[in-house]
Amino acid sequence: MKICQLTHEVSCSGIGIHTGAFSEIKFMPSDKEGIQFFKDGIRIPAKPEFVVKTKRGVVLGKDGISVQTVEHLLAAVRWLGISSLEVQIKGEEIPILDGSSSGWIDLIEPHLNKTSRDFSQVFIKKSLLIEQTDAFIKISPSNSFSVQYTIDFPFALIGTQVWQGEISPEIFKSEIAPARTFGFMEEIDSLRKERLTMGGNLENCVVITKDSILTPLRYKDEPIRHKVLDFLGDLSLLSWHPVGKFEIFKGGHSLHVLMAETLENQIQ
Repeated sequence: MKICQLTHEVSCSGIGIHTGAFSEIKFMPSDKEGIQFFKDGIRIPAKPEFVVKTKRGVVLGKDGISVQTVEHLLAAVRWLGISSLEVQIKGEEIPILDGSSSGWIDLIEPHLNKTSRDFSQVFIKKSLLIEQTDAFIKISPSNSFSVQYTIDFPFALIGTQVWQGEISPEIFKSEIAPARTFGFMEEIDSLRKERLTMGGNLENCVVITKDSILTPLRYKDEPIRHKVLDFLGDLSLLSWHPVGKFEIFKGGHSLHVLMAETLENQIQ
């Protein structure tokens, strides 16, 4: 994957899916390696050690300042090949846009220049198993980057879904990025008591009831594709790109971030 650089400032705005509040975002070219969020005078690197919360999304924080729901943006930035970027934010949360990564790709990609340099890669040399209650991630050596992801929900309209395949920037943009976040109608009241999903609606979320899916699907297996998207966004907390086979069973942000932390510590 070739490294791409942003050529000039790009901006957008929108509501956050959890806060329901309006935020403004500016993307700025940067000479500093890595993705840096800049809010209220504080720089927050997009690295595993700056993750402060993983419930229903990844929250980065430093010195009491935080930025919520960064995963969809980080997935788009990584698979566009961007290794250096400053993200300025006015607000509490990254806008959800349509609930996927496609909006970020559409916004940023036209303003990129491809360089002759390759994105930093690390080939996994030894198998690794990371477990969390009844969920796990197994990482195995491979000459390519591939994912096998399994979800299992007690809802007949989803049940068990599996997505597997090698992922390239082209596959990401066509098969993964458009998949939107999803939620269950019966959980909305309890989540909103925790001040979560306050900005969720049928325009930015696939809403599922016991009997129906209220939002027309982009793929018949859109939920599992979105879980792969979340995984790729959380994996993008690594400043380098791991090459190997990833098998994920009933994963979530907490397990994804634990995996990223483990890989980061092993490389260091």
